Amino acid sequence: MSTPKSINPINDKTGEFSFQSQNDPNVWFLAGTFGGLAIRKCTIPRGKAILFPIINYEACFADEPLLTDRHQLENKCKQEIDNIGKLYCNVNGLDIKLSEYRIHSEAFEIDLPVDNCLSVNAGHTLMASDGYWLFLQPLSRGKCVIQSFGSCMAGKVKIGCKYQLTVH
Repeated sequence: MSTPKSINPINDKTGEFSFQSQNDPNVWFLAGTFGGLAIRKCTIPRGKAILFPIINYEACFADEPLLTDRHQLENKCKQEIDNIGKLYCNVNGLDIKLSEYRIHSEAFEIDLPVDNCLSVNAGHTLMASDGYWLFLQPLSRGKCVIQSFGSCMAGKVKIGCKYQLTVH
């Protein structure tokens, strides 16, 4: 959320900005999308675990003005993810059973910058999230393909990524 919209990996269709905000010494974060499909090619350093969303939903007071307390934010996220349609992930040809990878957060404080990826006013707000995430151990040197897909809102929103990774 802290990376400006213009260079945010979540808006990236090719992988060009996949290196943005990669500050953790142990984990490389792969971004999802706000909708639609993206095919991204990127190079990541060997020795880093990989964290990425299959599908998730966030709600904050800045983009959900009718919600008035932390429990409403959390419930909104839960309800959206409870209504997931199709859910799929494959790593190098191996299908991943995702039922045990659902993660939800309690509401937390966040500062949204100017030009944020939510396209809302900058400032301090409360946010919650719920969704399916995969956390992979560091990959061996070489090529890896990660594909994921999810749909929610009765199939109206479809989110998918294909990552063609080179681990060096």
